[in-house]
Amino acid sequence: MAGKYRGGALASLDAQETGTGVNVSDLEDVYVHISGTFVGTIKTEISFDQGTTWAEFDSDTAPALVGPLPPCSHVRGRCSAYTSGTAVLNYGGRDPNRR
Repeated sequence: MAGKYRGGALASLDAQETGTGVNVSDLEDVYVHISGTFVGTIKTEISFDQGTTWAEFDSDTAPALVGPLPPCSHVRGRCSAYTSGTAVLNYGGRDPNRR
C-alpha cells in the first residue's frame, strides 16, 4: 500500500460543544478514533465544501473507531448530548504523497 499514515488530535469534548474542523482533503482511508470515559453522544461530522456545511457521518455513545470516511474536505467531532466525562477524538489517514 503506497503512502504513509498520518493524523493527529481532532477534539477533546467535555461539554455539549463542537470541535474545530480539520482539513483531511489530502488523505485517503480516514478514520476517527473516539476514546475516553464519557457519558454523552459524539457525532462525527464531515464536510465536502471546506467546512461551510456539515453532515453527520456517525453517532456514538461509547468509544469507537469510525470509518473509513468517504472522500471529504474536513472532519470534526460534535458532542450533541453531554452528561459527564471527556471524549477524546483523534484522526488518521493515508497520505498518498508521502513515501
